[in-house]
Amino acid sequence: MRLRVPYLYATVICTTIVNGCGGGWLNLLALLFFWNAHKFVWIEPLSRALPSRARFSEHRNLSCAASQRPAAAEEAVVGSE
Repeated sequence: MRLRVPYLYATVICTTIVNGCGGGWLNLLALLFFWNAHKFVWIEPLSRALPSRARFSEHRNLSCAASQRPAAAEEAVVGSE
């Protein structure tokens, strides 16, 4: 998220140069900087949500496995008698 600010700053610099009779090719560079800043806007929440979702899934799988283990052990004991 911190990288978004320099990209937006670079976008502003490029558009200022273009408006001051600079090269038109800077419009493409400004668009690229803006696109990269925009990617950081939606990547930041995803980078926080996906690992927490994975941790929740791991916790759920471990709790399901733990609840099934004692039942399997009891069946093995009853079957061996």
